[in-house]
Amino acid sequence: MPSQLTVTELQKRIASIVDERYATPTVGGEEWELRLSLLNQAQDEWASAHEWESMRKYYYPNITVGATITLSADFSEFSDNPRLYGGSYSNGKEWPLIKPTEMNLHTSESEYGYKMGNPAEGYSIIWNPGTLASGSSIQIAYYAFPTSLASPTDITQVDTPDYLVKRAISMRWEIANDSRYQQMEARAREILLQAVENDNAQAEPIKDRVLTEMQEAGFRFGRD
Repeated sequence: MPSQLTVTELQKRIASIVDERYATPTVGGEEWELRLSLLNQAQDEWASAHEWESMRKYYYPNITVGATITLSADFSEFSDNPRLYGGSYSNGKEWPLIKPTEMNLHTSESEYGYKMGNPAEGYSIIWNPGTLASGSSIQIAYYAFPTSLASPTDITQVDTPDYLVKRAISMRWEIANDSRYQQMEARAREILLQAVENDNAQAEPIKDRVLTEMQEAGFRFGRD
């Protein structure tokens, strides 16, 4: 797997093609900031294109009184239903997720949760029934959204950095009305499609291995 790169290294790779020299534009200058913006756009496109195994995380929120559970700040989408541990669910119980519009299909005692919120204000789960047993814990499996790149030393979470470089170059050339942008955009798309194919091939074995390891370890969440 290619190593994850800093912003400076990504900028150098862009410059080696666009400027034909392995040196970055002036840090903080207009061209640096433009290319940084394009790198972030490319990173956002990468994140939205697929549910990447490298971005899968587990979150264990603090349980407080009430039915609202705040999700992690980098939450993008659930990868699996949440699981409740503790009380009568010492071995864990999957809590199904529904759409808010489906609430009228369930009773006040039904076991479900649904997502509320938006990217600007953050997301939360509305948990039903809202009363959780003392000592309970919740495991939330989700896909994270990569952190925006800002400083020269920031490291991209994208494990196919060549896509970021090629896509940023294609957008830079499109801005400059350079016809080469179409060819570079096609190369970036090929890299992305291959990355998705590789990730899909790895996803099932990873899920099976994690489940087996948890079962063998006798994982138990919550407090007695």
